[in-house]
Amino acid sequence: MVIKSSKSELVLCETCRQSMYGLKEHSKVFQRTGAIRPMRTIDDSSIVIGDPMGKGSFNLVKAIVNKLPRIRSSMKMSSSSLQLNSLGNGYEENDDLSGRKYAFKSLRSDLSKSMVFNGALDLTREAMFLNAISHPNIIILHSTAENPGRDYFLVIEKLDTTLTNALDMWKIQEDSCLKKLKLQRSKRELKKQALIKNRAEVLFGLVSALSYLHGKNILYRDLKPDNIGMNTCTTTTNGDDGGDFEVTNVKLFDFGLATELKEVDKVGQNEYNATKCTGSPRYMSHENYYGLPYGKPTDVYSFAFIFYQVVSLDTSFYLHKTLQIHEERVYKKNVRPKVNKCIPETLRKWIKSSWNHDASARPRMDSIFEGMSLYFKAAATANGRS
Repeated sequence: MVIKSSKSELVLCETCRQSMYGLKEHSKVFQRTGAIRPMRTIDDSSIVIGDPMGKGSFNLVKAIVNKLPRIRSSMKMSSSSLQLNSLGNGYEENDDLSGRKYAFKSLRSDLSKSMVFNGALDLTREAMFLNAISHPNIIILHSTAENPGRDYFLVIEKLDTTLTNALDMWKIQEDSCLKKLKLQRSKRELKKQALIKNRAEVLFGLVSALSYLHGKNILYRDLKPDNIGMNTCTTTTNGDDGGDFEVTNVKLFDFGLATELKEVDKVGQNEYNATKCTGSPRYMSHENYYGLPYGKPTDVYSFAFIFYQVVSLDTSFYLHKTLQIHEERVYKKNVRPKVNKCIPETLRKWIKSSWNHDASARPRMDSIFEGMSLYFKAAATANGRS
């Protein structure tokens, strides 16, 4: 990569390098692994970039159309650290990724100087986090540009779609399915509950990823449908299944706002001094919004609204046209969406307890993970008997 030599660009590069160095040297995430995994770098001349796939505040993601080298990692993992993905399959650090597709994530060309600075720091932070963690429900980092700066980029795993698009597809699927049953009310209710459980089970992978991050004292802070990727497949429409859209795996991505919870910043139980108003307001806890000390429960709060959106197919607070309205109703008056009784009681309890205004009353993410494991195992056993 060729880095521009202007003074502002050199300052930017040096700041990014210091950010990466600081994460390497001081982060307990790296210390717990016992070894720092070497960062793979790649020259952009070996990459053939295709069509745009999406963009964020700072970044643009495009498809990579040529084949890239297989990933080899030097990090060792014990058998006890193996996790299960949403399909129940184990994974290993050195999976054969030769058939995997990738995407090119870089800074947008239309950013102002200040936005370039912030965007480059976000990219380097994301690279360091992704290089330090490994989980089947977290996006894979293949490689990065050799030098941080304006032309810095990441090569990441390419995903088929996002939860944002999946919600639209699920809505079409449910409407089509229930329409076929017409006035058969009892069958409609049973089918709707089955579809709700199927969608909720898709989120099991997300819960697993968040539980894993919290176990490493990493706070994600930007949970929203746009940051939850999915691999999908098509199935033949059969009878009243209502569609051909099926999610095969869930992947959390975009770690630009993630942070490590450090003991030096701790001011109370599960409370840390951290940047205020970080994330998306619709999914942001009041303690984050007001700049109060916060910790892992703020991710649990965000997850509650994702969970609600998936099982209900409704967007919470969509009528809140301004941040002032949202603040007045949600943070000051503690207004929450109404959870329909057609949603199974166990799922309703998880949602309501997780978006509790009192952060200390919210369940831990690993408790939700364990509860969901038991719930879906019991549901599978019951279906086997029926």
